[in-house]
Amino acid sequence: MKIYIVNLEKDVERKASIKAQLDDLNLDYEFISAVYGKNLSQEEISRLSPDFEKTRLTLPELGCSLSHLYIYNKIVENGDNIALILEDDIKINKDIIEILEYISGNNNPNKAEVIMLGTVNEYIDNFKNKINKKYSIVTAIDSSGTYAYCVNNLAAKKLLKFLQPVWLVADEWKLVREKNIAGLKAIIPSPISFTEHANISTISNTSRALLTDFDKQKRKRNVYEAVRLLLWRIFIRSWVKKIRP
Repeated sequence: MKIYIVNLEKDVERKASIKAQLDDLNLDYEFISAVYGKNLSQEEISRLSPDFEKTRLTLPELGCSLSHLYIYNKIVENGDNIALILEDDIKINKDIIEILEYISGNNNPNKAEVIMLGTVNEYIDNFKNKINKKYSIVTAIDSSGTYAYCVNNLAAKKLLKFLQPVWLVADEWKLVREKNIAGLKAIIPSPISFTEHANISTISNTSRALLTDFDKQKRKRNVYEAVRLLLWRIFIRSWVKKIRP
């Protein structure tokens, strides 16, 4: 499985850290030069995110979203069946090799899917599939973060369409699931942790601003989405065992 790593050019120590880990595991990877939002010109902001001022996005968040969108485009252009996207402040468990082999072997190209290898906020404990004695893959209800996740080709295409022009942070996975853009799964327990580099955020450590009227309108569900979510809550969420780690 191809691995894409988001890295700001100035973060040479982070790059060296994750490069050493991946080389040690003999994995195929490519560094992607991240977009530093604060360096974007007004012309670039207006072109890439014309409604930027109407959203609660910050410039660092815009840069992060653009970086991940660039990778989705690479996945589509390169014809990757499925790829792993990593940020550069993580620590990789050596079990990642077996996990990636399982994910690759069970990828359905006709079903858009995102698989979290990092933070999962809530998941369904029923019907989980065992990868080995330690790890399972489960259906996720909500997740956050973009530091470690797999995206298959169809999901990359649908995310590109849904997220452009940029109006949303890159990790609102619950909304992606509820809008039926892609199915959401997760590896339990997470095979990814953080290095000391994660103590200093390259985006922001401040609390999120409230949704604007524009944000609320963009998130509004159409009739199909509302009915689909209602049925899901009645016939699935109401009776399955849910875990919040």
